[in-house]
Amino acid sequence: MFATTFRRRLRQTVFDRWAESRDSKEDDSTSAKYVSRDTVGYSDLDDNGTWNEVRSTATFGYPNQVDVGWAPYSTAMELRWSLGLDLG
Repeated sequence: MFATTFRRRLRQTVFDRWAESRDSKEDDSTSAKYVSRDTVGYSDLDDNGTWNEVRSTATFGYPNQVDVGWAPYSTAMELRWSLGLDLG
């Protein structure tokens, strides 16, 4: 049994190991509890932010690190993207 498992592991490519790692990350995603898996980039939230439950009534996500002076949706491009608007 060990020899079979060992040979199978050796036959895995770098891509196979990358795909397993990616799938494992998605399976263990905290962000998927709060954001639809259909939302592009939802899994990036796990690497770059933290979720905080407030009195069991709401959950908020916030970034782990921001530049001094950063404010969410402070540019027209960010607002346009978040609302899905085509402002020309």
